[in-house]
Amino acid sequence: IVQGTTFAPLLDEGMKLQSSWLCRNGLPVLVMDKGAYTYHREMGVWVELWNPAEQTEVSCSQFALGSSDSTPLDQVQRAGSGVAPPQELLAALRNAMPNRSTLGYLEGQVSRSLCLSSPLEYQHWCRTYVRFLVQDGLEGRLREFCGDFVGPSGSSRVVLGLQKQAFLRDFLGLIGENPSMQRLYKELKDSLDSECVL
Repeated sequence: IVQGTTFAPLLDEGMKLQSSWLCRNGLPVLVMDKGAYTYHREMGVWVELWNPAEQTEVSCSQFALGSSDSTPLDQVQRAGSGVAPPQELLAALRNAMPNRSTLGYLEGQVSRSLCLSSPLEYQHWCRTYVRFLVQDGLEGRLREFCGDFVGPSGSSRVVLGLQKQAFLRDFLGLIGENPSMQRLYKELKDSLDSECVL
């Protein structure tokens, strides 16, 4: 539980608290009328989990987890956005988001699920983000993102209780689908193979 901090700065911005709860990891979630927040212990700040300006992106996303279980990030975003949109709207807007907006949305979902310590959502959003980068040929971002899962020797090999090597193996399957990314595929595979030998 968070001690020694207040959410008064959020109220100073004219927001009103609508609901709140504690996640399984003990972090508070505050759903306000103009956004949802959780406290990031390491950074010592309130982190935005949902913003009404993103409502279209959140509600019209073709990237939904598809799980019947309520996961922390999904729960927050549903509480903030109200009711899930009808399936016809989802289908009509499936490809409506420009790439830059989609990229920012996916990066945000990865960060938010990590902040909420939600392994299932983190795994889903990482995979979805990598698939998007592969399909759009964004090799520079893909190299940087996957580099975090290779990491220098001595760095943590686990994130949210999940093995980073397992993530990278999964990513390699996606990267291998794009013929123009075979050099990156080989570099990452060689890094993974050498890490497994250690």
